[in-house]
Amino acid sequence: MKDLKNKAAKKLGKSGKVEVKDGDFYFFVDKEALLSFASWLKEQGFIYFSFLTAIDWKDKIELVYHLVELDFNTKAFVKTLVERRKPEIDSVVSIWRGADWPEREVYDLFGVSFKGHPNLKRLLLPDDWEGHPLLKDYRDKRVVKRPDYF
Repeated sequence: MKDLKNKAAKKLGKSGKVEVKDGDFYFFVDKEALLSFASWLKEQGFIYFSFLTAIDWKDKIELVYHLVELDFNTKAFVKTLVERRKPEIDSVVSIWRGADWPEREVYDLFGVSFKGHPNLKRLLLPDDWEGHPLLKDYRDKRVVKRPDYF
């Protein structure tokens, strides 16, 4: 993991940035560069896909991928933004098979479409469910609204 920060910065160029905090790596990547950078990270030893989550910032949706390099227990967080109007990004299932259900969960709850996903369909909600309940503007009488101060 020596020089990972410098190698990653060189790999990303202007399409992202790198930060290191408490030994963990944070990569901020343009969505167009995600697939290439994810493949490169796997070549660097980040073979374990831990989880994927999303954050609705009202104007954009942030995706956070958590990866682990097992030999030294090095953690990496890859962050990227997608447009809220048309939330779409390349799937990383071809790189990490373990991303299959996490991508389906983010699709189901946030509406992010993962291009190239082998089985992108709802995971938690019924097929006929309308909308994506973790979006901040989601309204449904069956769902209790979260206070705005969170």
